[in-house]
Amino acid sequence: MTNVGGVNFPAPGQSGVCLNDLFFYDFYPNPIRNILNFNMQFASLQTAPANLQIYNVYGTIVYSQLLNNLTDFPTPPNSINLAGLESGVYVLLIQSRGVSKISKFIKHTP
Repeated sequence: MTNVGGVNFPAPGQSGVCLNDLFFYDFYPNPIRNILNFNMQFASLQTAPANLQIYNVYGTIVYSQLLNNLTDFPTPPNSINLAGLESGVYVLLIQSRGVSKISKFIKHTP
């Protein structure tokens, strides 16, 4: 990996995710209505299962999924149906091999 002006450029055969970060994930849209699209990618030559959990503002787990067979190639977006959740703020927690990453999103039902 080469960093030029704050931009990471992967060498041939590398994923573009830094080894110190272990994995990268992305989700959209935010705010959501019913469907949360999620994809994930590990650093080069790294594979591991990951646990995805969604918490409400009271700290209760409202959704949980074990993600298997993740590699250093980007996963296609997985659509998670959250139509049963009430409108509000939620926390998305991803854990893998001792690394945890957290994001917030808003569920809005018109």
